[in-house]
Amino acid sequence: MDVAPKLISLMIVMLVSVISPGPNFMIVSSIAAMKSRRDGILVASGLSLAAGTWTIVSISGVGYLLQHMSWLADGIRVTGCIYLAWLGLKMVWSSIRSESPGSRVGAAFGARPMLEGFLASMTNPKSFAFYLSIFALLIPPHRALGFYVCVFAIPVVISFCWYSIVAVIFSIEKMRAGFARKRKIIDGCVGGFLIIFAGHLFIS
Repeated sequence: MDVAPKLISLMIVMLVSVISPGPNFMIVSSIAAMKSRRDGILVASGLSLAAGTWTIVSISGVGYLLQHMSWLADGIRVTGCIYLAWLGLKMVWSSIRSESPGSRVGAAFGARPMLEGFLASMTNPKSFAFYLSIFALLIPPHRALGFYVCVFAIPVVISFCWYSIVAVIFSIEKMRAGFARKRKIIDGCVGGFLIIFAGHLFIS
């Protein structure tokens, strides 16, 4: 079987997935615009690390076990919803506190943006469902090691490159100035989005 079409299909699916606006995009853009380009790229690094972790889980026996252990899958889903809601609440709370512009985002995301990006993706139930379903459809079993290396690299590289581009764009001075003027509204909107998103995932 020619593996090239499978890898190309995986690249297309991953590109569409990361480009589509969602929690990851909102977190990277807000951190880059309201804190720094460096922190935005660190969040991107955390997201790409999570993409690699989900890839390993999906193509290994762990993914199969998760699909057939409903209690564990439900536990991951509930934990993810709680984390996303907690992150959203911190952003909403930080938006109404009287703080300096630099400290507000720092309070919402802490001093470890790479870890925050990793946890935001790893606790997102949508990521869990996406990777398990996509890899089950696109990745054939019993391939050569080089094929699985490519499968691992594609999500990691695409995630890092796209979200780093987002971080660079939103850390441009004009973007930062615009975000600074609307920082309370943006913090509140992003936090509210995360809370609503978590609630939707919890009840769906």
